[in-house]
Amino acid sequence: MDTFLASSFGTFVMVMFQGLLTAPSWQTFTLLACGWALASGRHIEGLARYRNGAGSARQEYRTLRGLNFVLGVMRVPLPRWPGHSVTVPIGLALYLKEAQAQPLGLPYRSRSALARSMLDVVAAQLPGRPIRALADGGYATKEFLRDLPASVAVRCRFPITSKLYALPAPPTGTRRGRPPKKGPLLGTPKTLVRQGAGWQPHPTEAGAEVQGWVGLWHTVLPGRLVQVVVVRRPSPPRPQTPGQRKPPLPSRPSSRQI
Repeated sequence: MDTFLASSFGTFVMVMFQGLLTAPSWQTFTLLACGWALASGRHIEGLARYRNGAGSARQEYRTLRGLNFVLGVMRVPLPRWPGHSVTVPIGLALYLKEAQAQPLGLPYRSRSALARSMLDVVAAQLPGRPIRALADGGYATKEFLRDLPASVAVRCRFPITSKLYALPAPPTGTRRGRPPKKGPLLGTPKTLVRQGAGWQPHPTEAGAEVQGWVGLWHTVLPGRLVQVVVVRRPSPPRPQTPGQRKPPLPSRPSSRQI
């Protein structure tokens, strides 16, 4: 089976929690797309070296040897215990590199394509139900985000170099040519974090500031508004080291996207 949802156990999970998912008091659930598993040995299908980009926001990159899975889980609230929920697996797929898929006679599918197939199956099982999908920055791609069902909203890390544009101005009078699809450039997270006005204190993190922008991510989601929230945290002071001749550089704000 390609995904966990295609198995009989996956169908059992969906049927088991169907009553909770259709209850009027629960309007959304969460789908997480991620997955890593370290493995050792020479004769393991799918074993390869992969670049772990989970720490890319902190400029921490690692290369791991193991299996790369795309895992989807669903958080189901418990009516008898308000504020508590249970996490249920609803999708699991093994990612194979193109060089690994060809000898097996399998079509190559990216991680974004595997995660999108899980999301589409869930949306088809629960037509019209609001779905909130959470994914890391590796799934901020055209394959995963374009042509989403109307009931699906996705939250993921916005690439730090991606450009956000304002809406185009409404046409005035007669103008030749095709109407513009995007307005002026608002900026990238690297430039937005340097703006001096409009920052508000973070509601749960002391010392951090937050600000949001709404615009068009034209290269990935043309014509669809997205909201970008930037969290600005003060850089920690650099410790003095023995024998340091030059004073430490002043701290600069760092940025992280949600």
